[in-house]
Amino acid sequence: MYASLDQTGNQWRVTVTREFPQPRDRVWRALVEPEPLAVWFPAAIEGERAVGAKIRYVFPTGEAFGAEESAMLGEFLHFDPPALLEYTWAAENLRYVLEPNGTGGTVLTFCFTFDDVSTAARDATGWHVCLDILGEHLAGSLEDEPERKTALERQWRPVFAHYVERFGPDAAVQPPPSET
Repeated sequence: MYASLDQTGNQWRVTVTREFPQPRDRVWRALVEPEPLAVWFPAAIEGERAVGAKIRYVFPTGEAFGAEESAMLGEFLHFDPPALLEYTWAAENLRYVLEPNGTGGTVLTFCFTFDDVSTAARDATGWHVCLDILGEHLAGSLEDEPERKTALERQWRPVFAHYVERFGPDAAVQPPPSET
């Protein structure tokens, strides 16, 4: 259930696996369509859903994790419904692989690749909690922004503490967003 952290060359990768009872096409829609995406993902994704398409992330709070601008840019690298989705998140990379689980559900493997290990505990926590919220949304128990915010607040600190302990002090130099 918890993420792993691996290094490949000069980059780091957080990998999270989740199993959902919903079929791949339903999980896929939650990954790419604006309404379900708004429930669990930290930003709106503006732009065409296609390989090579430029995209823009617009944050509901008006700021991009402390950046002066309220949006970040990215690009779709893979868009193969309902099996593979990959795009850049500024200089980072997000990859989702969806596989059938054999019982009508879906196994989602999410990989987040980045350069700075000092953010690993914070980023692993963020994606871990977002994917938990995705599961709650798919199950029908989480439908809107206020519920999402409550779920984030409820889960953030214990999950962050786990990743600080698991990944070590070098991976926890950057504090959670609420402490910056």
